[in-house]
Amino acid sequence: MTGFKKILCFVLALLLLSSLFVFAETGGTITKSTTPDSTENAEQKNINYQQYFDANSNIEVFDGTLSLGKENIANEHTDFADISDDKGLPLVKEGSEITFKVNVEKTALYPISMQYYSYESTGADIEISLLVNSKIPFTEAERIFLPKLWQYDLAEDVERFEKDNRGNEQLPLQKEVQALCTEGLRDKEGYFDEAFLLKLEAGENLITIKSLKESFAVKSVILNADKKAPSYEEYLKSISDKKVPEASPIIIEAEKPFLRSTARIYPSFDRSSPDISPSDPAKIKLNIVGGSSTWKDCGDWVSYKVKVEKAGLYNISFKYCQNSKRGLTSIRKITVDDKVLFDELNEVEFGYSLNWKTDTLKDENGAPYKFYLTEGEHIIKLEAKLGEYARTLRVIESAVGELNEIYRKIVMVTGISPDPYRDYLLDDEIDGLVDSLKSAHKTLVDELEIIENRAGSSGTEAAFFYDLIRQLDSFIEDTHNITSEASRLDRFKQNISGLAELLLRLKEQPLMLDYIQVLPDGSKANTFKANIIEKLVYRFQSFVFSFFEDYTSIGNAYDEKNQSPLKIWVSVNDMMTTGISSGRDQAELLKRIIDEDLTNKTGLKVNLSLVNTSDTLLQAIVGGNYPDVALFVPKGMPINLAMRGALTDISQFEEYEEIKERFHPSAMIANIYNGGVYGVPETQGYNMLFYRKDIFEEQGLVPPSTWEEFYDVVSKLQKKNMQVGIPENQSIFEMLLLQNGGNIYNEALSEVTLTTKEAVKAFSIWTDLYKQYELPLAFDFFNRFRTGEMPMGIISFTMYNQLSVAAPEIRNLWEMVPVPGVETENGINRAQSCTGSSAIIPKASKRQKEAIQFIDWWTSASIQTRFGNEIETILGTSARYNTANMEAFDALKWSQSEMKNLTDARESISDIYQTPASYYITRNLTNAFRKVVYYYYNNREVLNKYASDMNNELKRKRQEFGLE
Repeated sequence: MTGFKKILCFVLALLLLSSLFVFAETGGTITKSTTPDSTENAEQKNINYQQYFDANSNIEVFDGTLSLGKENIANEHTDFADISDDKGLPLVKEGSEITFKVNVEKTALYPISMQYYSYESTGADIEISLLVNSKIPFTEAERIFLPKLWQYDLAEDVERFEKDNRGNEQLPLQKEVQALCTEGLRDKEGYFDEAFLLKLEAGENLITIKSLKESFAVKSVILNADKKAPSYEEYLKSISDKKVPEASPIIIEAEKPFLRSTARIYPSFDRSSPDISPSDPAKIKLNIVGGSSTWKDCGDWVSYKVKVEKAGLYNISFKYCQNSKRGLTSIRKITVDDKVLFDELNEVEFGYSLNWKTDTLKDENGAPYKFYLTEGEHIIKLEAKLGEYARTLRVIESAVGELNEIYRKIVMVTGISPDPYRDYLLDDEIDGLVDSLKSAHKTLVDELEIIENRAGSSGTEAAFFYDLIRQLDSFIEDTHNITSEASRLDRFKQNISGLAELLLRLKEQPLMLDYIQVLPDGSKANTFKANIIEKLVYRFQSFVFSFFEDYTSIGNAYDEKNQSPLKIWVSVNDMMTTGISSGRDQAELLKRIIDEDLTNKTGLKVNLSLVNTSDTLLQAIVGGNYPDVALFVPKGMPINLAMRGALTDISQFEEYEEIKERFHPSAMIANIYNGGVYGVPETQGYNMLFYRKDIFEEQGLVPPSTWEEFYDVVSKLQKKNMQVGIPENQSIFEMLLLQNGGNIYNEALSEVTLTTKEAVKAFSIWTDLYKQYELPLAFDFFNRFRTGEMPMGIISFTMYNQLSVAAPEIRNLWEMVPVPGVETENGINRAQSCTGSSAIIPKASKRQKEAIQFIDWWTSASIQTRFGNEIETILGTSARYNTANMEAFDALKWSQSEMKNLTDARESISDIYQTPASYYITRNLTNAFRKVVYYYYNNREVLNKYASDMNNELKRKRQEFGLE
């Protein structure tokens, strides 16, 4: 027996040693993927345009012109349209593609542009992919954005904007202009000023343009190089015989451009000084264009129509303010009649200034530029661009990607909380670590010097650079310094995230314009500068009027006694679709739509007011100060009010049957109480699985469809010390409960059913995610996802908004798909609960008929579509609206693939009914979760105890509100 024990111990020792070797190979060292052809595919897919250009820099650039039209179409194409004077143009509808065949005489680099019309537009920018001979040539070609033309819907001879009935100017309607656009195909970030250069081999080549979003008609694809503009000195010689005209200065108010490249550029107001034209101490005058939130992205432009009565030499002057980029300039490219008259206009700098200033375009010696303008109309266009910063910011973005990769490789060896007393031998474990650190260090030092030279001083940005550079110095000196203190690795991550955020700020080119002056050469620009007395009087008037003007009401306001308007309240915080967008901006758009559509068509007058939070609404209704309709009321609040008899049962109205068909059945559940319906859905949200495509490809993984697959992916990622994020809130338990056939309540909602085997199983799975699989309980998904530290997570689909806008360094490297589910004989059950907001009608309102009329109008597909599209058009992707109206949701600016994933997920959505004890259920589920995860209590025992408490409270509440 003793011999058997010795043999058994020997075998166990061998097994233990083998397991350690396996762990060392898979978990402690960075190795290359062994997936067949993965390296070749990754290199082809991940090459960027700079690398593509460098690899082909020895090839000459084509200097001729080739135009490809419908006669060059290589694939079968059946969709054509007549637009304006152009007949039979090929249409490229969303999700389709068109291929052109071109024969070239020699191998060269060919600049590519396109002439196109927008078609059947939703208002979003056109997004395309560009392929050469059926391959994406570089990563930037995967998503190229093409602008559209926009105007305010105003008559050209109208001098000012329309006013509401309180005398405040209102934002004008936007309209898209279907006109021929000619655009070079270039990167969205503005890192490259010229159109992409495509390497075409001598002979036949195929150029494919695929629509990712929006439809358009192609007139031609053009292969030609832009002609280089002359220097100012050369231009001046060409107009040396021109005279100065006897003409009056021409003043153009900047808030009323002729055309814009995006509807996100819109007029704003500045009431800070009488210097601004026009100004008013009491009323809102839309008197400027631009600012820190609009007209700041590269490629965005505005144009102005100038009518010149006498030909001759003119100067051009701008009254502007650029107070957003301390110590730095904002840059504009200026063209006249779509031409850069001389090279210096390619990069005109508007310096930092706290106050408004008037400057005339001038040369380096301070002499005003002379422009020869013929008699008639001219178009002056200003386009935001990066200028000389483009190369610097491009290199910094590359450094961010490199540093993120370094951080991820370090974490794969050490984990996110390394032991400071252990030497991980990182320079041995990670191939080329020191070289990569040195490369990043050199990049930051070099680019910091360029930024400081251009800024003329060391600002806050420089201080941030120095901190990261010092850290890299320490790491290069000894890689053990990376983990020698517990906080160093985390500080490294924070510095990388900070650098990425700084990059976003540096890319922005904010500028505010008050007006433009075109004046005869040598004339003095009018500065409209108020004296100290005028400023004091203006400020005193503003102070006095602040006591009489109602700035909480939006748009037209009507007298409550004489005009009987419908009172609508909106909670600013609950209305905001994201933390980036302004709830007031959304409320102003809503009021404008109300006035233009509902009031004009039906005569129903509406007063729209903002309240700070939904808690204010609750206190007001209970206290007898109530609106006729409240909008964007969060989940739970309608039932909280309904059980106190404060709300009207929506189902009693004849419009209800039609209204409820607009929504997925799950959206209605949270508003149903005791047989009545006490709210109409406005928004609906649910979870999606987000994952990093690049990391999954690198690790040979695919996004999981079932929980078994999910656990497998978690295990493989954790072996590389990467994390997976699932928030530990109640919605995750509800998802697992519904997928396993359970529910929180019985059908009568009189008892909780959390002691069933389905509930215990779901609760065990929920807690095991954090106990057994050690998922983090708290995390910053956005930052961890962008660094790659957390390449997979289950989170609300509204995270898409933030990732799309604030994480450009991982564009095209992530995707969202439906959450995992439980495999059944009928397929995969992906059920989950949902969030949302609703419109409600207080029972005490005497305008019940008008209130349901308003809600019927507001939740209709056409109005929800208009609101969603217009708010995104104005504020950008960060404000994408998660409407509950299914038809409207399908009409928003999602790509086809994104829409398919979202609608697939929506088909599985359910929800949990609200009860008088919902608050208590939430509290006790949280307590039960903590008992098990934090203190290792038994799942079943804890759930049984708290289920009993929940039932007691539910019974007490049902008795209190007369339900039994």
